[in-house]
Amino acid sequence: MSRSPFVNGQNTPLELEPYNSRIGESEFRYGPSPTGSKNYVLIGFRPGYALQASELNEIQEQFLLQQTLTVTMISNWAGASVTTGPGWGSNDTTNLGGLTPLSPNMVTALNNVITFSAGWYLAQIPTYINPQSGTEERNFKVWVYLEENKTINYNNTDTDQIGFSITQEYVTAEEDTSLYDNSLSTTNQVLGSNRYQIVINGLVKQSSFNTSKFPMAVSVSNGNVSYLNGYSIV
Repeated sequence: MSRSPFVNGQNTPLELEPYNSRIGESEFRYGPSPTGSKNYVLIGFRPGYALQASELNEIQEQFLLQQTLTVTMISNWAGASVTTGPGWGSNDTTNLGGLTPLSPNMVTALNNVITFSAGWYLAQIPTYINPQSGTEERNFKVWVYLEENKTINYNNTDTDQIGFSITQEYVTAEEDTSLYDNSLSTTNQVLGSNRYQIVINGLVKQSSFNTSKFPMAVSVSNGNVSYLNGYSIV
């Protein structure tokens, strides 16, 4: 299996006419000057607004995208000397919820610098306080794409966890014009659904484990660097 199971600018089965799914455009590195995924992980339909056929096709392809990445991750981690990735498995409800790279070799540590390689990561969306009940609730895990390598320094005396600093956004067609109805040769200026977007701001280091705020993947303790499941990082 691969840490990059999709090629740049890949067409998806429902991307071409007359289906017009935008998953290939929004989730894969795309175009003559490729950029990373927009990380539109969910589609938010708005009552009273038109429903695009292309959006229904995108739901199918988003599901298959997430499924393909999950199967690939399980295969990649099967060769490691652990039974679970750092952000999935039997202890997920306690202290292992967080962040899992598609392949265990996507994070490296050299000369007191930890590097998260560009690619796909299974990220725990931070918990939130339910405005009705006032209780903290866990959100989904979703695959997000890190557009470029990110690094962070550490000291041999540190006792920290390292992961992604992320924010959550809702994107409308007014903000991303590619979301207007694409059923004709020229874009219809018809509003459709919003996109729920995960934005990766960079890496974050904290001394106490808190998955309710940041999805974490790596532990640093007395100069030893490992995933949260104990798998060593070199």
